Amino acid sequence: MKLFKSLVKIFLRKVVSTVFKPLLTTKLVRLCLQQAYLPNNLRQLLLWPLTTHLLPPEYTEDIELVNGIVMKVGLEDMVNRFLLYYSGIVELCWEPQTARLALQLIDNDDVVIIGGAHIGYHTSLICENLVKFHDHGQVHAFEPYPTYFNRLSVTKTMNSYDNLYPHQCALGNKNTNKVRLYISKLPPSTINESDISDDSFEDVDCIALDDFVVDLGISEVALLFLDIEGAELEALKGATNLLSQKNGPDIIFEVNPQMIAQVSGHQDDTYNYIVDLGYDVFVIRDDYRANLEPVRDYPSKKIELVSISDIQSLQVLGENMKFYNMYATKHPKKLDVLDVILLSCETCSSFAY
Repeated sequence: MKLFKSLVKIFLRKVVSTVFKPLLTTKLVRLCLQQAYLPNNLRQLLLWPLTTHLLPPEYTEDIELVNGIVMKVGLEDMVNRFLLYYSGIVELCWEPQTARLALQLIDNDDVVIIGGAHIGYHTSLICENLVKFHDHGQVHAFEPYPTYFNRLSVTKTMNSYDNLYPHQCALGNKNTNKVRLYISKLPPSTINESDISDDSFEDVDCIALDDFVVDLGISEVALLFLDIEGAELEALKGATNLLSQKNGPDIIFEVNPQMIAQVSGHQDDTYNYIVDLGYDVFVIRDDYRANLEPVRDYPSKKIELVSISDIQSLQVLGENMKFYNMYATKHPKKLDVLDVILLSCETCSSFAY
């Protein structure tokens, strides 16, 4: 079997890739993925082995989302590949319900802080929303990983977002001169050494959000959006003063149990820390297993929030999940005017669709 797989890789790299130019390859794969009833195992084959072996690792392409946002994407991870293939046919092609919730939470002239902005997908959606429907606002986007930060900056330029402020630094519980960012040969990158001694690293600046908002004279933040590969608790500790305010920001943050264990302890710690600051916490039901198909009509589907009343419920429902997103608010009554439906742990079998 190993010999067969090796021969297939050689065939794809040496023969097929010389016949099909990269742009033609992406068009053909995109056409296949648009088929509504494509089996999931075949879709995964197209997204990963075939794409990996047919396209050069440094391949990038400028894509346009359904709403007109333009971005530069590569092949590094699932987000990049979903945007590469689905962006032109599905309105919200990555974590659609999380994106919809974030857009409903922002209002006129709001300040939004995004930690782990990646190449700018959620960032650009928020910037576009503020420009089109509200009074401009400010979006401060933090991304320490050089490749992703460069693409984030390109996204700002390509879309002329003068309300977007990219920052190439990490978020932590205090200001430090440098923190070591380990850049794995296999995504994602993380501020954690793990077990890879031969991979490269880069030292990047690290700041605490409490100091950041004081330095910039920001008195109120509407939304804090964190996806920082297990370091969410450290970033939250660095924003304790901000989060302790009566009008503390709403928070959307990723929970990745494996990454949290490597970086900052246990997922329970993040939950307990936020609850102790006076927040109500919910899990956002979303397409975490990447089952997205063009026929899915997410814009007409209610955003489902699972109310988490105790840590045991979170542990049971999140046991088999690689990652999921949570929403925390000090003002749960605002949910009455949002396009959401509340579920209890007893009526929810999984955090993923």
